[in-house]
Order: sequence, then structure tokens, then C-alpha cells
Amino acid sequence: MISDSIKKVKILSSPQSWEVIQHQNGYADFEISGIFEDNSDDDTWQDMPFSVDRLYVRVTCENDGSLAVPLVKLNTDGNRWSAHISKLACGGPYMLDVVLYDSVLCTEQPTRGNTIRHFCVGDVFLIAGQSNAAGMGRGEVSDEAEMGVHVLRNLSFWDIATAPFDDFDYSKHNMFLSFAKRLKKSLGYPIGLIPAAMGGAPICRWIKSENGDLYLKAKRAIEENDIRFRAVLWYQGCAEAGDGVGTEEYLSRFESLTGQFRCDFQSPDLPFFTFQLNRQIRKIPNERLDRSYDEIREAQRLAAHKIKNVHVLPTVDCTHMSDFIHLSSLSAFMLGERLASKVLDVMYGKGLSLSAPEILSARVENDKKVVVEFSGVTEFLYDYNAPLCEYPLEIEDENGRAELEKVSLCGNVAELYTKRELKPPVYVSGQTGTDPKRIMTDFGTQLPMLCFYRFKAE
Repeated sequence: MISDSIKKVKILSSPQSWEVIQHQNGYADFEISGIFEDNSDDDTWQDMPFSVDRLYVRVTCENDGSLAVPLVKLNTDGNRWSAHISKLACGGPYMLDVVLYDSVLCTEQPTRGNTIRHFCVGDVFLIAGQSNAAGMGRGEVSDEAEMGVHVLRNLSFWDIATAPFDDFDYSKHNMFLSFAKRLKKSLGYPIGLIPAAMGGAPICRWIKSENGDLYLKAKRAIEENDIRFRAVLWYQGCAEAGDGVGTEEYLSRFESLTGQFRCDFQSPDLPFFTFQLNRQIRKIPNERLDRSYDEIREAQRLAAHKIKNVHVLPTVDCTHMSDFIHLSSLSAFMLGERLASKVLDVMYGKGLSLSAPEILSARVENDKKVVVEFSGVTEFLYDYNAPLCEYPLEIEDENGRAELEKVSLCGNVAELYTKRELKPPVYVSGQTGTDPKRIMTDFGTQLPMLCFYRFKAE
């Protein structure tokens, strides 16, 4: 038994200050525990009688001081104590402390113990991939920190989210701060981010059966900090494009990666939100690299059709760059807004269900005409009066690329006329190469078409 001597309360296990706890059905439950320590060397507290029978855990709302959950009495076992907090609602920031209540004098005394501040309950997202996920944005953009948008900085400790998210020299501005603020505004509760991406990282560093070091590092941090998360935000593929890895291999490896996450974290429907590769700008043309980019982008497009709960977003309209391969702060901010719109639609049913234009079908109508139909068009396809020699849609057959003579756009249909007769098999591609010369968009949403490569025409 603990005597009524002078003691203080020490918290050993609890949420961290600034942490965002993943909610379940609008609430969070968690355990806290600690020990009692001697405090007899503090003369200012010698007149305070200490009795464990009158110790309670208190959780209050920092914004107005209101009690967030009923007071929870400590369970004690010798020098140790514990308590279970249940039904803490989405929101915050909250403060947790241990108080001593005197039921005779009807007073409250602090216990000279730890206090957990600024923690919240909301949704948590894991950020994975390589440099554009880590954030390499340069240039001025207004993207301020905001209470209720927090980050597990360096995969180590929770903090308010500010760019950069980690202390690596190459990390700068990214898209996920604007993404999280948009979600918080729409959902009305806090958002937590777990940045685990690393510049230059190939996909093998995220697959346990190959290398998996980045995956295992993130998994260890999540388990050590007892974190649950709602979805994975994935941006990766430049490394494989540079190495010339083809569509089939990348797609199968990405499918292994999603299955690995879902198995290890016991979430069979864990959502993945991905991006097609953005531009790479080169002084000297490189046909092999162009084809590799086309193949990886096609794999990323197909992933959304072949793997459940995978969603892909376009980036080809991000022409404002920090350097030859990395998005500027302005482009990153734009993609953060785009990602937020997609997540709000898919996961929360909020807003319009907007998708980028995507090839749906292609058919050869006669020897010189191919009709291409697109999904995801709200108003009409727009090609910005692109010249035929640089047109965003291309046709090739067994004799190679066929030069266009005329294009007709109407709603979600493009009619392509070639100068020469076509010899099957016939393929259609869209917005090809590392740095597509022209793009096509939905005039209503201004979303660019998803890049596609060698779609076979019927």
C-alpha cells in the first residue's frame, strides 16, 4: 500500500503531446499508466496529504476548459497505477493530467505529475514513397501551420505539422499539409500525418520480401507509438522508370506491397491513394526513358482497376517545377487540394464524385479513323488547340506511329483521322514521354487526362 506521505504522480505510458489518435466510429479509447514517486524534497508541498483513493485522471478541452470525459479513478497496485479512458470524442486539442480531490474540503490539488497537452482524436494517414512524397517543393506559397494538423516528426515524436516534416536536409515543402488542412476543415476534426517517404527510394525498399527497410522502419515506429491509421498516401515510381522496369513488374510488385500493408496492419480494405509520375524535364531526348515513364504511368493507371481500393490521380498538369524532376511548392499545394477532394469523395462521401478523364474504349471505324471514348468527363474534353504534330493523343500500328490529319472532339469522344491507312493491331496512347508536350483536360473540372500507353483499339 502507498502511505499518505508526500508523493507525485509520473505518467509512463499514454498518448504523446500533439498526438492524433485514430478514432473508431467517432471516439477513441486508450490506456494510461505510471508510477508514484517520492516528492519529499519539495518543501512547498509538505502540507498536502496524499491519498491514492482520491486520485483521478482528468481530460479537458484546451479551447474552453470543459471536461471531455467523466473523471476516471486510478487503479493502483503497489507503486504502480493505471486508468482506462473511453469514449473520447473526435476533436481536441485535449489536455490530460492527474488531480487529487479532497471530498471533505471540496477542493482540487495538482499532483506535481506529468501533463499531456495538445493531443487530439481524428484520422491519421501514412505517407510513403520517394522524394515527391517526402517533399522537395521550392518557392513561396501560403501554407501555414494549423492547430489540429499534427505530424509524427522523424517517425519519432508528435508535433504540430510544419514544412518540412522531418529534419533531413533535402526535405522541403510537400503537398500533405494543405491536404490535411482541407480535410480538417471539411470533416470538422483533427488530422494526423505519418511521413515515412524517402528521396530516391525504389519500391523494393517498401516490400519485405525484397529489401523492405523503409517499410520495416515505418512499421516499427507505428507499433512502438501504438498508432493506427486510416489510409496510405503513396507517390513513387521514378526510380523504376530510371531503371527501365516495365509495366507488368511494377504493377505486380505494387500489388504485393498493398497486400503486405493490409495483412500486417490487419486492414483488408486499407485504401491507397496514388499519383501518376509527374514530369521529368531533359535537355537531350531519351527514348528509353520516355518509354519507361509511359510504362510506369500505365501501371499506375491500371492499379486502380486491378487492385481493390486503390485510387490514382494525375500530375501531368504540374508544369511549375522546383528542378528537372521535383514539384515546386505551388504544384505540391495544388496536388494536396486535388488529393483532399479525392479522399473526401472516396472515404467520406463528401463533395462531387470527380475523376480525371480516362480512356474507356477505342475502336477502328475505317482504315483511317479511330474513335476513342473517355470516362470521367463532366463537360467536354479540351485540347487547348494543340497542333497535330504535338497532339496529346497518338496512334500507332504495325508500321509505327501514324501521323494525324484531323481531330474532332465532342463531349467525351475523340475522333482521330490519320493520313495513311492503319494496319492492325492499332494502339492509342495519351500524353506520353517524360515531359508531354501537350495535355488534354475536362473543361468542367480542369482535371487533366490520366496518361495511358498502348491501349489496344478494337
